[in-house]
Amino acid sequence: MKFRSFKVVSILFSLFFIVDFYGQDVASQVGKDRIQHIEKHVLVGDINNDKINDTATVIYDLTIQADSTIVNECGKPTCDVKIQFSSDIPEIIIEAFNIYVTPTYDVNGDGANDILVFRWWMECCWINIDVYSFKGKEWKVVASTKAFVTDNDDYEKRVIKIKNKYYLIGDAWRKDFSEIHKTKTRINSR
Repeated sequence: MKFRSFKVVSILFSLFFIVDFYGQDVASQVGKDRIQHIEKHVLVGDINNDKINDTATVIYDLTIQADSTIVNECGKPTCDVKIQFSSDIPEIIIEAFNIYVTPTYDVNGDGANDILVFRWWMECCWINIDVYSFKGKEWKVVASTKAFVTDNDDYEKRVIKIKNKYYLIGDAWRKDFSEIHKTKTRINSR
């Protein structure tokens, strides 16, 4: 009987200690958001036509709340995302919470890869998509559209080729807002 009561007291003490410790830990974090510095590396192919594959590094800050919820905020009045490159290619700075970069076709015919940049703002699943082309030592946006992105598949097949012309595929509401349909924007390749 004595052994049994010791076991119960021990279990209760352990349970109290765990609950008390956890409670203190949570209490010390309440209201204390933190800024997380993010760097993501992306292989983008040969951007500057030097026959060497380039890497893009996407750099931004993200707010993580005390309860570990990730918030699309950077902790500053404006949020800039930088895309830095592995060679002597100038960086791109875009005002956004987060971006996704991926290589795409050579839309301007210069023999080098171009890139797609998906930009997030505060509009739930609606994002902006821009096609960037690097030519003459500078970046140029050659097409832009909006897209409704909810799944990984929504990032695929956003640039298509029809009869030697490239198009950026976006999304838009029908006039009566009954459904979202695909749009096609011709990419200005020159």
